[in-house]
Amino acid sequence: MLRTTAILITFALVGCYETSAPECTISCTVDDECPGDLGCNGGACSTGMDCSGPPISDCTANEFLSCTNASTARLCNATGDGAVTQDCGAPGCNETAERCNTCAPSATSCADANTLQQCNPDGAGFAPGASCQLGCADATGPVSAHCRTIQPLHLPDICDTPAVNPVFAWSTSGTLDTNVATSCDQVITQASGPAVCVIRAGTISVSATLTAAPGGISRILALVADGALDVTGTIDVAAEGTSNGPGGGQLRSGDAVSGSSGGGGAGFKTTGAAGGSTAGAGQGGNGGAILNPLLLNHMNGGTRPNSGVAILVAVGGGGGGGLMLVSCKGTVTVSGLIDAGGGGGGGGRDIVAGAQLNISAAGGGGAGGYVVMQGGQVVVTSTAQLYANGGGGGGGTNTNDTTGGAGGDGPRSTTTAAAGGTPLGAGAGAGGNGGRVGAAPGVGGGTSVSSGGGGGGSTGMFQVYTPAGVTPMLAPMATSPAFESSRIVMTR
Repeated sequence: MLRTTAILITFALVGCYETSAPECTISCTVDDECPGDLGCNGGACSTGMDCSGPPISDCTANEFLSCTNASTARLCNATGDGAVTQDCGAPGCNETAERCNTCAPSATSCADANTLQQCNPDGAGFAPGASCQLGCADATGPVSAHCRTIQPLHLPDICDTPAVNPVFAWSTSGTLDTNVATSCDQVITQASGPAVCVIRAGTISVSATLTAAPGGISRILALVADGALDVTGTIDVAAEGTSNGPGGGQLRSGDAVSGSSGGGGAGFKTTGAAGGSTAGAGQGGNGGAILNPLLLNHMNGGTRPNSGVAILVAVGGGGGGGLMLVSCKGTVTVSGLIDAGGGGGGGGRDIVAGAQLNISAAGGGGAGGYVVMQGGQVVVTSTAQLYANGGGGGGGTNTNDTTGGAGGDGPRSTTTAAAGGTPLGAGAGAGGNGGRVGAAPGVGGGTSVSSGGGGGGSTGMFQVYTPAGVTPMLAPMATSPAFESSRIVMTR
């Protein structure tokens, strides 16, 4: 009797719930005030649901009353005299909008295999979907649904986070010095190779001449776009004489100058050519061996010859630069010009000033660089020109206090090789030509009376990566050397 009285007294005091209605209609402060197995939850008797919210003794049928928790809404029942609950599921209950969400606010999901959609911030529906060139990946663990990106070789995590800058547009010819860290959006170190200067943006276009300064710290240049990457202008990562292109020359290949024996040219796609000596043409320092960059665990530019230790001895040509063009989930398109030529070797010289004649032979040429293109698709059009020709070997000398001619830098040509350096004096050896498409590098000249010329350097390489099932479209106007066989890049 006392318990019943407590219930009636409580109702009389509160006066806003009907005791004849189902649960959440009897006011209470403790469990003992509730009949049967009902407990006190949110100020009303129920079997466990949250009864907080306004009284419902007189509500509009089916109207929203409150969110009882993050995924459950409380509604007026169909007769307007009690409460029912609605499971809102994963999208959740929206107290502000007074409804269950259609979708989780701002969350992404795959509308279909190739479309990424994002829920509006109010949870009422989806914004127009975005087409995914590489397909849509559903959410897994902490990773949200997203348009697939490639996982670029040498920069495996670069595409995981979208670029901060929406656009990078190089429209005025000039120099981008990868040796200066502030020129880069990010500098990424490699365990065994040169660092990488990354230019990162949503889209990237190069419509003028971009020259990556040779020499110095010599970081590789990498242009990395979320979407389209278009090269209609010129990208120059070539070596200049004995200065490496960006990221070039970190690996050595080919014998150094030794006395009257000319240095060997650097090897890369092919072997470098031997230098000359007093024993004859091609009888000097050995050219460098072929280098397969796929066997390395890092990205490199082209190689350069080894250097001697003596002061004033001729130096081999610089290695052509390293260049990466990456579109994380779009297309790399090249319709302009890329130059990654190797540098020409230094000429032989008389290393003692004055009347005394002490002749040193000439240096070998540097190899062309390494250009890697990776994207959802790679298109090289019929107007594109790509060159990574080897540098020429230096010319010897047989004249007091003089230096033989330097070898030529790798040219922008498929028919003309870098010229070997011109010798000075009777019997001095000429430098060997650099390698180009269809022509191996030439050996350095030599005679029995004087110093040998340097051997020519090898060409570099052009490599393309696209996802499985995507055939790159490679139809350039000119390329020296030819593209390597295309390879597969993973997506995620």
